Amino acid sequence: MIPALNSLWRESDRQAVMRYAGIAFTESQLTHVTSGMNSVAGFSPGAVTQCRAWIDEADALEATYAGRVAAGDAHLDSAKSYEGLRPGASVTREDMLSQADVLQWDTQTQYRVKFEAGEGASGTANGISGARIADLQGRVLRALGLEDGAYGGYGQGQLVRG
Repeated sequence: MIPALNSLWRESDRQAVMRYAGIAFTESQLTHVTSGMNSVAGFSPGAVTQCRAWIDEADALEATYAGRVAAGDAHLDSAKSYEGLRPGASVTREDMLSQADVLQWDTQTQYRVKFEAGEGASGTANGISGARIADLQGRVLRALGLEDGAYGGYGQGQLVRG
């Protein structure tokens, strides 16, 4: 029987932990994860608060990326360099017709930007976001002793004597 989840945790937290660890939603795995989460809640309520903050941040970053994918402009965050209209800017008909006597406004300089990112995956916004999401998820799993096989399997911690 799956134990009740400690009230410091949200049900969505347990689902996130299961997803981060790639654990199947079976009775035995749910029991194992719930017991670990309850143990952390019993010994360190502050750790629960921190884990929930990490989960919320990872969820927010994933939602932002999903929104960019849905809007069709997520690829811009993967570009090493970009030149074009400022993201979100659009040239209006009035802008294109901006003319007073012989003076004509240059809408290209008004709305265009050019930027170049650094090298490698950490040089793009998508790379940085993905790395941050992975880091946050890893922090949650390590706090619960569920890191992917790091010490021989899920739920096995490492005893460190100082």
